[in-house]
Amino acid sequence: MKNLTRSSVALLIGCALFLVSCAAFRGMDTTKLVIGMDKETAYKVLMQKPDNIIVVKQYPAGTLEVVEYTPAVAPPATATPATNNHLRQSGFWLYFFNNKLVQYGRGGNLEEESAHIVAMHADQIGYK
Repeated sequence: MKNLTRSSVALLIGCALFLVSCAAFRGMDTTKLVIGMDKETAYKVLMQKPDNIIVVKQYPAGTLEVVEYTPAVAPPATATPATNNHLRQSGFWLYFFNNKLVQYGRGGNLEEESAHIVAMHADQIGYK
């Protein structure tokens, strides 16, 4: 009887650990991100701070900051030799302009995306 109880407790603990580990592998819930939220709110929604800061750059119209959340097992970064564009497709990037979330998704061409974001938001805030 005593061995049966120990086995039952061990089985329950094993099941609990399995369920907790499955939840950790599920990943972040990005469906709650909303364009326009500030950095701290975005971090709270994702329930963790980013793993990397990709770039912080000051422009006349404001500050661009790109942060990255990396998956547990990331594929290697790639580059396209024909265009010499360096692409990092392993992580999930959040783009903040003047502390507001303006774009998010899989990492891509940083220079191209940054130029587009800054140009678009400079027009919106009336900076020429």
